[in-house]
Amino acid sequence: LVTNDTDANQVNVSASAVLENSTFDYINLNGGTPTITGNILSNDRPFRMNDPDRSLSGISGNTYTHANPEIYVSGVLNGTRTFVEVDGLDTYAMSSTTIASGGSLEIDSGITWRLLSTLTVDGQLSSTGMTFTDSGAIAVRNGGQADLTDCAMTSGTKSVSYNSGSSGTIDNCDGNWVLYIDSANVLVTNDTDANQVNVSASAV
Repeated sequence: LVTNDTDANQVNVSASAVLENSTFDYINLNGGTPTITGNILSNDRPFRMNDPDRSLSGISGNTYTHANPEIYVSGVLNGTRTFVEVDGLDTYAMSSTTIASGGSLEIDSGITWRLLSTLTVDGQLSSTGMTFTDSGAIAVRNGGQADLTDCAMTSGTKSVSYNSGSSGTIDNCDGNWVLYIDSANVLVTNDTDANQVNVSASAV
């Protein structure tokens, strides 16, 4: 138990501990399902995960003093996850993240996903009604699937690539982005708007 106005720059949590009523810059979520409540966090990335499988379910009732706080994510997702708003935080900053074969990531409506580098999809990615920002990329590799519906691509030119052997649907997505299709198992439909489309397969 960490409590009662404890003040630390950084906390590294690898177990299901309790952090409450204290002040931290940020918390590295390295394992377990910690309960984090009633704290003041000042960093622009108050929660950081180097494994997307880590749980965020114990986070509630905290105060964030930065103007635009976000959850930082990197690493390899092996299980099934849905990224949702957590304690009022609706922006995820992604760097060098992979959805492994057999892994599945769903991104909830209303979430902003900052593509700081490449999101590699060897498993399954699905999203409806979210916003992708910055200038990173989504690379769907052989055996991977990505289904994006009603998504906005803003703030920087992004790329979405469907490699040979991949599959998915782009449905009513628009904004500042480039689409590469090298698989016949891809459907682009319903008023999708892109800067440029490069097609090297018999897609629709």
